Amino acid sequence: MDIFVLVIVNLLTAILLYILFSLRMNYALRHKNKNILSSELQENIELTVKYINSSLELFNQKKKSCYQMLLQAEKLVTEIS
Repeated sequence: MDIFVLVIVNLLTAILLYILFSLRMNYALRHKNKNILSSELQENIELTVKYINSSLELFNQKKKSCYQMLLQAEKLVTEIS
């Protein structure tokens, strides 16, 4: 049960980060169209996007391994029972 709570909290956190990032990216793109963003800021945004993408990929890998461990634990419980 604790694992399910952790998984749900992780999913909600990932969704919240994705929403906040998309809002921030839309804001940045609107200002880019108005030529307000400098090239350095544009580069920083691109690096941030790459970092967030790699973090989300790492998070998804951890989530996948958590699910695999949960399935293995359920198999062991059914084998023991």
